Amino acid sequence: VVFAAGDNAFAQADEMLLEVIPSKVCQAISNQQTFADMAEVRDAVLFGVALRAERWNTNAGVELKQLARLVSAIARRLRTTLVFPNEIDDAFMSNIANAALLHDLGNDALPAGLLGKCGGFDVAECALMQSHVGAGLEALTYFSAIASRSTLLDLAGKIISCHHERFDGAGYPLGLAGDAIALPARIFAVADAYVAMISSRPHRPAMPSSIVCEAIKTGAGSCYDPRIVEAFLPFVELAGHLGRVELE
Repeated sequence: VVFAAGDNAFAQADEMLLEVIPSKVCQAISNQQTFADMAEVRDAVLFGVALRAERWNTNAGVELKQLARLVSAIARRLRTTLVFPNEIDDAFMSNIANAALLHDLGNDALPAGLLGKCGGFDVAECALMQSHVGAGLEALTYFSAIASRSTLLDLAGKIISCHHERFDGAGYPLGLAGDAIALPARIFAVADAYVAMISSRPHRPAMPSSIVCEAIKTGAGSCYDPRIVEAFLPFVELAGHLGRVELE
């Protein structure tokens, strides 16, 4: 609100500015709301796609939200402590949670009932399970055909392709080891292991958080990047409850 005493208190050019500036501010606020609405729709679509891929799991909605929060929290801690200063930038932080949701995009290519099977898999079933990595990357190409320069899809591709690799090279599909495994996938591996183990599965009940933390500590250097385990533990190692990750 502008108060002025007397006629011609402002030059004509100033009056024009006083009219234009509020108009531009209103337009900027409107644009911001439009972008926020678009982001909300994008997030909803991605979450829906992730839920479909995990439809075998009746608790998938809760687990996916926990996973996204934990991946984001670990990445934030790594950025704060400058462990990977050249890799974790603003774009990485803005997209890593949504990218993590798409990790099992290839599950749609698996036969119904395989993912929820109780007991172990035979050789053929193991090979079929491992094929979901390639199927996920193939499915991602349909998104990439429309948004070829997307940080989110780039991060998702790295997670999909490497989220079953192990830090010691004993994983699949390529047997990558150490820093050859994409950083988003190394972060994801720790978060995914925690959420999976504190959650019930057809072949076992949920495990206490304290036991899961000890298992992840033991796996540092073999299953997981020790630097990421170190960033992860402060969030959860003192938790005494089952099935939830409380993160700010």
